[in-house]
Amino acid sequence: SMRRAPYLWGGLPGPGPAGGTGLACICGGFRVIRGEITVGTFGAFTAYQMRFLPPLQALMGMYANLATVRVSLRRVSAILDEPVEVQEAPGAIALESVKGDIAFEDVTVSFGRGEPALERLSFRVGAGEVLAIIGRSGSGKSTIADVLLRLLDPDAGVVRVDGHDLRTVRLDDLRRHVALVDQEPCMPHTTTAENSRYARPDAHDADVAAAVHQAALERCSPRLPR
Repeated sequence: SMRRAPYLWGGLPGPGPAGGTGLACICGGFRVIRGEITVGTFGAFTAYQMRFLPPLQALMGMYANLATVRVSLRRVSAILDEPVEVQEAPGAIALESVKGDIAFEDVTVSFGRGEPALERLSFRVGAGEVLAIIGRSGSGKSTIADVLLRLLDPDAGVVRVDGHDLRTVRLDDLRRHVALVDQEPCMPHTTTAENSRYARPDAHDADVAAAVHQAALERCSPRLPR
């Protein structure tokens, strides 16, 4: 019964005070008819009750909000406690510069849900070359980009940039030189300048203006807030 009490309180904000108002009107009406109280007293009581009910409803409904927050916090904690699968190798080499030669050698990626997303995929792209990969939804196009950024590691095979196995290079260097432009980018609710500085908070205004120009956003943001 103790466990059911919070759920009962969570459902009372609507019908509970409404029933109390109805009961007060019935009882007060009978007392006015009997002459036990005046109409003015009954009106004053009703006015005070109407001012008292909204805070009471807010307090009674607080449990439902707290329960929602508790579930959300548990989910956030579960995500934060999830172990990181991609780890930087001890003594990883630095990539000061990248030409852009990319090679996939017998790469297989499986998420444990039936057929692998990529199975023994091999291809090469030279520096400056443009490669278009076309396929139906779920065929592994996004997985290729994720593997190239080392957001996940293949189950088998090797991915190389400029001849370096991605598992042997520093993650910061790799993700500084290899960029992914998603089909549906995530834009935090803030200014264009702050969105442009998301990966480089120390970027100068000239760098921000150049990034906005390259993204063709001048019409959307004629003035960049500082």
